Amino acid sequence: MKLWTLINVETTQVMTTDRTSCNIEINNSLLKKVAAFPYLCSLIADDSECTKDIRERLAKGLGLQDLAESVTYDRLMKALV
Repeated sequence: MKLWTLINVETTQVMTTDRTSCNIEINNSLLKKVAAFPYLCSLIADDSECTKDIRERLAKGLGLQDLAESVTYDRLMKALV
């Protein structure tokens, strides 16, 4: 029984987390190397650090907090009028 897997070399990316060199070639096409990528709502980085992910989550949280405060303020102002 043979199973075939199709790989789209235009969209497939590679990354290592231990700073080793990684050159993967499929059908004479070298896969693109990336420094970070999102995976299951987290940002995976090639330096094994989580500071980028934490900063991104904090920025999203602060944006939601600002939105919630503006909605609360609007409701309070309408209640006073």
